Parts: sequence; C-alpha cells; structure tokens
Amino acid sequence: MTSKQILTGTVILLLVLLNGVITSSRAAAQEALNSYQQAFILITDQGEQNLYLAKPHSLEVELATFAIDGYFIQAAASPDGRWIALITGLEQQSRLELYNPGTGEVREVIPPLADYYFDQYTPVSWSNDGQYLAYTAARRNLHDYTYVYTISTDEHLEIAINGDYGSAVGLTWSPDSTMLTIETVTCEASRFVSCFTNIAVLNPSRFDPYSNAGGVALTGRLEGSGACDVNWSPDGRYLSFNFECNYARLYFHEIFVLDVELQTLTQLTSFTTPYPGVWTEIGYQNGYDSIWINETTLVSGVQTARGDGPFIPETMSARIMSYELPSASSQILMDAVFGRNWDINPVDDLLTFNALDLSVDQSGQFIQDEFPVLVAQYDNGQLNVLHTIPNGCQPEWSPDGEVLSYFIPSWTEGYEYYECSWPTDIAFLHDDAAESAVVTLPPYADFKPIGWVATPNYRPTSNAGADQIVQTASGTAAITLDGSVSSDSDGHIINYIWTEADNVIAAGATPQVSFPVGVHTLILTVMDDDGATAADEVTITVQAEASSATATSTPTRTNTPTPTPSATPTPTALITNVTAANGKAYTRDVLNVGSTVYIDRTYTYTALPPELVGRDYIRTAIEDRQLTTIDFLTFTLTADAEVYVLWDSRFVIPNWLRGWTNTGLTVTATDATGSLVRRVYRRSYPAGTVSLSGNGLSQGVMYNVTVVPTA
Repeated sequence: MTSKQILTGTVILLLVLLNGVITSSRAAAQEALNSYQQAFILITDQGEQNLYLAKPHSLEVELATFAIDGYFIQAAASPDGRWIALITGLEQQSRLELYNPGTGEVREVIPPLADYYFDQYTPVSWSNDGQYLAYTAARRNLHDYTYVYTISTDEHLEIAINGDYGSAVGLTWSPDSTMLTIETVTCEASRFVSCFTNIAVLNPSRFDPYSNAGGVALTGRLEGSGACDVNWSPDGRYLSFNFECNYARLYFHEIFVLDVELQTLTQLTSFTTPYPGVWTEIGYQNGYDSIWINETTLVSGVQTARGDGPFIPETMSARIMSYELPSASSQILMDAVFGRNWDINPVDDLLTFNALDLSVDQSGQFIQDEFPVLVAQYDNGQLNVLHTIPNGCQPEWSPDGEVLSYFIPSWTEGYEYYECSWPTDIAFLHDDAAESAVVTLPPYADFKPIGWVATPNYRPTSNAGADQIVQTASGTAAITLDGSVSSDSDGHIINYIWTEADNVIAAGATPQVSFPVGVHTLILTVMDDDGATAADEVTITVQAEASSATATSTPTRTNTPTPTPSATPTPTALITNVTAANGKAYTRDVLNVGSTVYIDRTYTYTALPPELVGRDYIRTAIEDRQLTTIDFLTFTLTADAEVYVLWDSRFVIPNWLRGWTNTGLTVTATDATGSLVRRVYRRSYPAGTVSLSGNGLSQGVMYNVTVVPTA
C-alpha cells in the first residue's frame, strides 16, 4: 500500500463546490413515498416498446402511462423513485424526458445548446436527494457540455465544457448532493490511437492537475487506460476509483482512494507488477467491484488473472476484500468468490451482492453457471451471510429498505448457461419473508431494466364487521367472520388476516372459524395491492346455553380457537384413477372456501376465483414438493376439460408448466406463514389420461390441480 501527496501530472482532479446553486439534501429532505414498484421496458418482436411497473405485494404488472415516441435509448430512475429520466430517439433526433410515475407528469429537458444529441453513452446521473439531474449533451465534432438541471425551478447550470478533459463517460454525485465528479476519456493519435481517462471533481477553487512524483501510478497513457468506477464514501471525504481501466476488455488494474479533505491519494491494491501505467509484456486482467459500507470501510470484489488475451487458468483467483481508511489496511472477507453488483439497504445497512464462483476453462474463457445472491451483514471485520438466493441478477433494495428485487435469468439451450440480459421473472424478497415472491414477465424480444420508482398510495380501510353474540349447547360455535366491507380507494385488497392475541386464526374476507365458549377479541388486518395495511377490531362472544340442571357459568376467554374441519362433498366423476408415482393416496374433493388443501396438512382455502368454486380438485401432499419425477401425477378425465394448476407464486414455474396459460387468477390458502397466494395456470385436455411432472421445489408448497369441464 502506498500513500502519495497530490502533485502535477496527467490525471486531473478539480474541485468545484456548487454552493448557492445546489443545496444539501440534508436541508431539503423529501417526504418519503410509501409505494414502490420495479420499472422496466419491454420491446416486442414487432418493435413495440412499453414501460411497465411490477408491484412487489400484489405481484401485478401494470402498463405505465408514459408512451415511448420513437425508440428507447436509455433510462435512469432517481434515488427517491419520483422521476425516471428517459432518452429516446426519433428520425435521427434524440431527446431527454422526465416522467413522474406518481403524477403522470412528463417534461422535456432541453439544454441551452444548439445542435446537441444524446445516445446510449450519454452520462446521466441523479443527485442523491432527487432534486438535480446531471447530464452531458454532445455536439458533433465539437466539445461536450455538462449541465445540472434543477427539478423544482426547471433551470440549467452549465458545469463544464469538456474540451479540456475529453469526452464525458460518467457522472457521480457526492452523498450530500453538493459535489459532482466528471469522468472523461481523452484519445490522442500518433502511430496509433492512445486513450486515457480523467476524473474531475468540481469545486470553486481549481487546484492544479497532479500525479505522483515518479510518474508511475497515474501517468498511464496506454490504449483504454485511465480511471473509472467512481464511488464516494458516505460522508463525502473519500473518493474511490479503479485506475488503468481497459474499456475494450472491461478489466481494471488497481484501486485508488482520494482523500478529498487532505488531497492525498492512496493505492489500495497492488496486484499488478510493475505499477499500472508502465508498459509490460505481461498482461494483467484484474476486475474490481466496490461499495462503501461506512465512512471508512470500502468492500470490494477482487478478481485477478494473468494473460494478454485469454486468461491463464492457473493464475485465476477471486476474493472479497475490505479496506480500512486512512490506514489502508486490508483483510479477506470471503475467499474464492468474486463479489459484484453490490447494493446496501438504506435502513439497516444489509449488503446484497452476486457471489460469483469464477473459474476459467483451458482456453481461458470464463465459466459461470449460476448467479447466487447473498444478503449479508458486515460486523467488525466479518461478513455474515443471512440469506442465500440460488440464482438472480441485479439485486437492488427498494428506497424504503423493505423489499429486495432481482431478476431470474433465462436458461440458454444449446449453450448451457444462464443469461441475465433476458430474464424470465422478477422476484421480490420482503424483509419479513423467508422466500421470494415471483412475477412472470410478459413475452418480449428485448428487456431494459430501470429500477425502483415511487407512486403515492393511500391506506385501505379495514372493517371487521359487527360484534357477534351467540349461544351454543356443544361448547363451540361456528362463526362466519365478515371483512368484506373493507375497501381500498386507489386499488384493491389482496390479503385478509384474522388474529387473536397475535395468533393467526384465519385468512380471507369471510372465513368460518369454530370458537369455544368465551369472549374473543379479533383483529382483521388487510393489505392493499401496494403493501399498505390497516386494522379493525371485532368481538365474538360465545355463551353456553342455560341448563335446568346446571347454572350458566360465566363466559371465559380463550386465545386458541379450534379450526372447523373442511367438509368433504362428493366430487363428480370427471376425475378418476388419480395416481401419485410415490404411491401416496391423493384424494378428490370439491373446491370451496374452507376446503382442505393437502392430505398431510390442515391448511384450507380462504379465497377463490368464481370460475373455480365448486369444481373438482385433487388434494396432494405438501411433503412431495421436492420431487421431480416425470409423470409424477396421473389421472383420467372422463370428458374434455380445462386443467388448472395452482402454483406457489413465490417461485418460478418449472419447464413443464411453461407452455400453460397464466390466467391471471390467484387462489389464497392458509399455510405455515399465515397466508399464501398461488397463481393459476390453465391447459385444455381431451378426455383420457393426463400426466403432470413433479413439483421440484426444495422449499415452498406442492401444487394442486382442479378441473373444469369444457363447455
């Protein structure tokens, strides 16, 4: 590790404080919005481009009101989720627009510059308080111009003319939204083209360009060399970046940290010999991905290898490191793992990242079968893993820290690997859940993720019905609870949970529960499609009927009601010969609210779509959920019918179910967590034998099957 005083040289770092124009986000904090969705753009085979919003609670995908006029180029959501900056093109023209998903407002951002254009390389960066948008407008064969646009006043501030520093390739805001880095690339032509990158940190007092005295660490002028991956520490004192970035190969040689306060530069890594910037016949292909987890600790995924072209397999290594400032001391947090795509929870500081088990084959090509996602806590030099997701891309916490989103990659047949660029589903892991909920994406030809956006949401109204007093001669009374009058003014209710003394006793709008003699105080908690909740209280009093032989005793209160067993009506003859490959005796029943879900659990259905009420269904076994046997469940249809599979909504559907139609219907039933939603898939079958493969889930629940005769 080396520490060097800032001197004169080729990498430029200029400090320009934006006082008087840009104020601190700490002094102008925005009121938090309480509904967040994941935004993305899907492009169809026909070229149609639409902006969608996926809701993490109701698992619904909605089409946004913003219409893309022309073709999509790029987009960026503000950190608070209130705005999306979108660059689109039409007939050799391009424009920058802002869209507010909450209000539907659209405004065009027009720089005070003639003959400008935007493209996929245009840097666009939101300030952390969401009040300012920094962007660069390019001019053909002329200098680029960097501006800061103020949302509240619709005004532009010209920050830099980038001719002195090259073409802008990146913009990064300080945590308090008062300083901005501009990362630029400059290319020179002699016998061949040589390019390098500079970082400019803008402040009113320009101090001189610098490098280290010996011209070793920061004088690199190799093709593609320079600085990239700029990150501020949370207090704005330190600025980390990778130096000797090779944009052609996307590999970076070393990590440096600038102490903005003391104007000193520290080299954190030394995997390259000699230092970067000095030409050598030995090729180094190192990769880093870093995140500041507190004011003085930088955590970085580190991948190192040798080779000018393909990797030399025996030189390949990966690890996750932590670096402490100002001492620059380091330690290994995880070995043989490359950590990347880092994000930190804004509330409890939990880290999430892809933990890649990188290796190379004998030809020097990467081997990466899956993309595990880890949720971990950094504590006193230790990285403690709290949750593991087997396969996911681009993990990202919602701005309120309550939901972790990620994309489930598609499997590429023939090449035998997962592809993050074309995901099949969006998954949401809620902070109080052990497993993720999954939303299947509509069909598309190209996928463009944007990030979390915010819309206003008003709480639903919970109505637990009128208090009830009943008498019983048997010691218990079956009571129908009624929360059907509950409502949501700007959406719909997706969940009804009934509790007594914090114990879940039922789910659904109108469940039937058996109560013993006593006074029972129940709480109905409802949740709307945006995750907001409301509660109401109802009192159920069960009295023993008076007897001539025995005086009526004073009612007593109990907190543990006994569930009423579901009725077993006689099903029709539409389903016969039900056989499970493992020999278990699956049974037939008639589907109604209160019907039992499994042969090995007492879980019951609490909410059903009208299309399925009263239909024949197969009661399976939850313990068979992990089986993957082909033709695991077989049965005979005595007539043509629509077969419906009720699938655990938290998990991606198996390959055998991918040809089925997602009906958009959902079924709710009780389970170990209180309540669970199942998605409903449909396929038409003629009379005869139907064979379904195994469930294939190590967690979650087993599917169920119901049938409806073809009209």
